[in-house]
Amino acid sequence: MNLPLFMSLVTPCVAFRIPTRISMTVAPIGPFCPFRSSSSASLNSRMENLSVQAPAFMQTMARFQLDMQMGVMPDPVRMNEVADELETALDSWEGTIGRMALSSDFQTREYYKFTLAHLEREGESFEDIGKMMRWQTVVMRCIGTNTPPPLPPPGIDLEKIMEKGSGKDGKSPMSAMVTAQTITSSPFTGAESAFDSKIVKDEYEALSRDHMQIIEFGGNFGSFDRLGKIAFVNQLEQIEERWDVFLARFSLMGMLDQMFAEESAETVL
Repeated sequence: MNLPLFMSLVTPCVAFRIPTRISMTVAPIGPFCPFRSSSSASLNSRMENLSVQAPAFMQTMARFQLDMQMGVMPDPVRMNEVADELETALDSWEGTIGRMALSSDFQTREYYKFTLAHLEREGESFEDIGKMMRWQTVVMRCIGTNTPPPLPPPGIDLEKIMEKGSGKDGKSPMSAMVTAQTITSSPFTGAESAFDSKIVKDEYEALSRDHMQIIEFGGNFGSFDRLGKIAFVNQLEQIEERWDVFLARFSLMGMLDQMFAEESAETVL
């Protein structure tokens, strides 16, 4: 009873733009950057809440699996409780994914595309994950009532799911995704000597303000016509370029926050 793909999908991957090898830093761009639309922040909170549940699910499922391998049947009441919890989490996940796909907000659409790309890289689909998890909740309830479980849904490769869940190195990919590091630190502490310059301070404030304005403007991205969408993306790319230049200067002066630099290097590598 493995949950590798579902749990990996509720854990946000790093969504920052990867720059050149010279700077080895990442610009604060994407649905997980400090500049957030209200829609993206709300949906990200839902996904983070789901990811918090992952370790508990992993431990419980591993305990159930170990007990059954030793010929000990898990407690039927607890088995049904976990099935209910898993089904509730799956309902929340599917609802969140659906809202992301239909959102008019640009950042939320980015979030959806990142999730979709990760899933495609795993050779899976949203539909397959939903079917598999629904089937597993039914299997758990059948085990709890000592009744024969149904066959897996058509098209579901159990051997592949089990292989993904076990991992060749003995570590579950699900566990790796849950504990995966993301960039949580800020590139500046605010005490850098460069900010003593009014020019630098004004540039930083203008860049931050312009970035937040374009993010807010992107809340209606879905209503833009084709040319409007192209113009919006062009403006966002200009923000990216400005961040790259600004961060590169701080990097050359050795004034980037050390923790931010380390997290950036790990992400790029």
